[in-house]
Amino acid sequence: MRFLTLEHLRFKYMPRLAMFLTRQSVINARRKLRGKNIRVLVDTNILGKAVTHESAWISTGSKKWGDRDVETGHMARIPVHARDCDSKEYRSIKYLAGIVQLAREGVLSLFSSAELDAEQDYQPIGRYRGYGYFDFNLFKDISIPSIDGYAQVTLGPSYLNLPSCQEQQHQRIRNYGAPLFEAIYSKLDHDDSNDAGI
Repeated sequence: MRFLTLEHLRFKYMPRLAMFLTRQSVINARRKLRGKNIRVLVDTNILGKAVTHESAWISTGSKKWGDRDVETGHMARIPVHARDCDSKEYRSIKYLAGIVQLAREGVLSLFSSAELDAEQDYQPIGRYRGYGYFDFNLFKDISIPSIDGYAQVTLGPSYLNLPSCQEQQHQRIRNYGAPLFEAIYSKLDHDDSNDAGI
């Protein structure tokens, strides 16, 4: 008979317990929001914040391997934020699990947009999904369709001197010209201009 360690029990049952607790945490929201056809536009920075755990090398020290000393260890999933973290960002992130659970249950629908998807194209892919094998993203099994299709991007060899994807996006956003966009754009720095058009 195999001896079950506390670590083995945590590995086997904690994910199920976490899912159960997440379902229980949204009971009131589920009851109040059911049938209201709520649609939520998910900004790209939220996708990055949804990476709650990342991969890390846990050193177990130096061990002899023949006549050599070899550093040993293992990869593990560790939380991005400490349990006692009290930052404003972390307090906001704690609501994401409930929002994702409501989306899984069909209580609300999550959407992206053409420009939000285009914004991800010129960023490192790991920024929104995690970089390591053990990274955990709350949105990993959630489909987030675009509400307005996809942005047209022109790509080609460098000798054509085409603008970068980011420059093309800035130009598209500036060309929208809607009064609300112009009002917001005039208040933002150039780096934040994407948020005015999305």
